[in-house]
Amino acid sequence: MYHRSNFVWASYVGVLGLAYCVHIGNRDLYNLAPMIFLGAICLIPILRNSHKQMIQYLALTLMAFMFLGWSFLHIGWIYKLDRGPYLVIYITVLTEVFDNLSLAFSRFWGNHKMFSRITPRRNWEAFFIAAPLTFLLAFSFRHLLPERSEQFWIGSGLAAVLGGSLGDLVLSVIRRDLGIKDVGVFIIGRGDLLSVMDRLIFVAPIFYYVMWYLETRGGIVPHSIHQLFGL
Repeated sequence: MYHRSNFVWASYVGVLGLAYCVHIGNRDLYNLAPMIFLGAICLIPILRNSHKQMIQYLALTLMAFMFLGWSFLHIGWIYKLDRGPYLVIYITVLTEVFDNLSLAFSRFWGNHKMFSRITPRRNWEAFFIAAPLTFLLAFSFRHLLPERSEQFWIGSGLAAVLGGSLGDLVLSVIRRDLGIKDVGVFIIGRGDLLSVMDRLIFVAPIFYYVMWYLETRGGIVPHSIHQLFGL
């Protein structure tokens, strides 16, 4: 995208606009923003009077806006929920613990690669060891949640495990297709910026909507596993 600064600046402005929507609490405008943004960036080729490679630039710009803006900034919406600051810490820890456990176990156990051409360092054996340990952690720290019932901590565990895995895989696909290994050092020993963010890009919106649904529709959703299965 850096070859066309117009698209880069459009992404910056779009993400700042999303942040402002979170700040004022306008969820309707926030959810409408991707359509508005797409319409806005479609004007750039017209104003530039150019057509060369514009489909690629439009696609990359929209992906950057959706992943690094719309999806990731659901962290802000999580913060606005009941016990929001604790929820942000809770889901971040769960996501990072699952990822680190999965990588650690992949080094010592298992030969069945998950997706060898996309993420050769991970295997299924490590996934099925790290996942239950992550759920155990979710249960252990459930006092950080608005409620300690099974639906809250199990929903959180699922968001961290499934959303985290999906985020890592999708960003690995994009990295490998673009031939990008690192995107700048973020934390020494933890890799680059996207290595830290990629899982939360998918975990944040999933976790937010799970928590929002459980909090606002709590009277409809059963409050325990026993109620869920009619036991």
